[in-house]
Amino acid sequence: MTDKIVELTQLKKRFNYDFDIEVDGGINDKTGKSCLDAGANILVAGSYIFSARNITEQINKLRVLN
Repeated sequence: MTDKIVELTQLKKRFNYDFDIEVDGGINDKTGKSCLDAGANILVAGSYIFSARNITEQINKLRVLN
């Protein structure tokens, strides 16, 4: 997944494109960090958040990734 994000990030910079890179699916506090480091700027983490006992805690784990 991160290889594709890196490729999009490089194209975005190379051609001065203006678009968001969103990753939907499989996002948690570890994969989210990898995606952000690769250049993604939108993460969709539905299952990670809503399947947790403590939703606030899960959200806070994602907030500190940036």
